[in-house]
Amino acid sequence: MSATPLVSVIIPIYNVAPYLGQCLDSVIGQSMRDLELICLNDGSTDESLAILHEYAGRDARIRVVDKKNSGYGHTVNLGMSMARGRYIGIVESDDFADPDMFATLVELAEGHELDLARCNFFRYSNLDGSAKEKELPDMPLDTVFTPLEYPQCFCQQPSVWANLYRTSFIRQHSIQFRETPGAAYQDLAFSFKVYLYARRFLMTPRPLLYYRVDNELASVKARDRVFSVVGEFAEVALFAEKLTVPENFWPYAVRAKFLSYTWNLRRLHKAEQKLFLRTATREFRGHLLRGQIRRALYSKWQFRRLLKIIFAPWLIRLELRKR
Repeated sequence: MSATPLVSVIIPIYNVAPYLGQCLDSVIGQSMRDLELICLNDGSTDESLAILHEYAGRDARIRVVDKKNSGYGHTVNLGMSMARGRYIGIVESDDFADPDMFATLVELAEGHELDLARCNFFRYSNLDGSAKEKELPDMPLDTVFTPLEYPQCFCQQPSVWANLYRTSFIRQHSIQFRETPGAAYQDLAFSFKVYLYARRFLMTPRPLLYYRVDNELASVKARDRVFSVVGEFAEVALFAEKLTVPENFWPYAVRAKFLSYTWNLRRLHKAEQKLFLRTATREFRGHLLRGQIRRALYSKWQFRRLLKIIFAPWLIRLELRKR
């Protein structure tokens, strides 16, 4: 293994034994060989650690870190601090990559001197093996641009595992994940920070990663972190205010918050929904008063739902009870 590999691939791992082999095979089998795998076992209680040691015995590019459980944010931050590569990639341990994923992203990053390169991805069903290409937001493709000059990109799914980051860019701006417990939503604030700082960004429409949508072990489905998403967007607001972003950023950030909050609402129990709605109502009323809601960014259905959250949250609770 090279002392300075071209790409450091960070793989955070927590109780994913059924999927881990497929993930590791997909990274080991990349057409671009000049990479290291930093595999961080975050206190797994299943066979994940044994699988990691088995693979490390076969491939010297694999570095295994066994640690006490500290959550997704701390785990990935540790991996980034250990990275020796010119670029950093993140692969979730229940997903798997196309063989040309890193070769393609590195070619784009090197050829265009990018801060980050991004690919599209497949939504992969573990149940039937189907792979549906993700629909892309209305944003430039195969074109270098600055995210703040095209704020629509802030509305896309964070998907930190679809990006390749220039290591010096991440370290220059000290960009890190919030180190909150578990693995719920920590990619939100991190992604916003990356896009706020980035000056050269390119997205290819080619899907290069398979994102598993029906992993029943996924920690994002845990119901004990009701307000994780609130903390992420609070961090986004503080960070954006510190950077003094242009006013046209806020309507897109608020739309991204709306999409995340409504998704979070659907996964909560009834009592949790009531608590969460109180916060959502207060925050979106504030956005409305500050002129940060732009009607044109929402479909008719979305805007009606947003108005209900602001003015009639009890109607939202009634709708959710019927499902």
